[in-house]
Amino acid sequence: MCMQTLIKILTLFGPILVAIVAIYYSNANSRKQILVNKLEELFEVIELLRRYYSILHQLCFFSISDYREGRTSLGQYYVERDKLLSENDKKQIDIYISRIEVLAEFYTKRDLKQKLLKHQDLVYAIRDLVFNGGSIYSASRYNDKYPVPDDFYKDVEQLKKAILSKVKVA
Repeated sequence: MCMQTLIKILTLFGPILVAIVAIYYSNANSRKQILVNKLEELFEVIELLRRYYSILHQLCFFSISDYREGRTSLGQYYVERDKLLSENDKKQIDIYISRIEVLAEFYTKRDLKQKLLKHQDLVYAIRDLVFNGGSIYSASRYNDKYPVPDDFYKDVEQLKKAILSKVKVA
């Protein structure tokens, strides 16, 4: 009698237990896949922003310095800037900068998160200088000393390698 009751209980609850375990592992795999997708997006956004950096750097150091030294007017600077960066480019840069911050905050941890947020801050500061003529924040933070493109690209490569290592672990 006791053995039959135990068998009935197992046949009733056994499939439920198996379903619970299957759901648990399915959810864990889904979370890993979401993390991998977000890290891949972060990798892509960093690479896309890297492509704009040489233009931002050129505008920052040549066009803005010409304006500051009185060799060009603000209007001439805006014409030069708008030749190199369309309105769509400016919007994309803003979107990419925001995506780095969001993805870093929600999908990375510790050292990688800090490096990504520092990278985002740097790109935001140079973007602020080029698009708006700068701000007290960017002037106090970076004192108009931004990395040359080659150094920036090396930093981007290190970030991409760190992201790839996180993808491989996930």
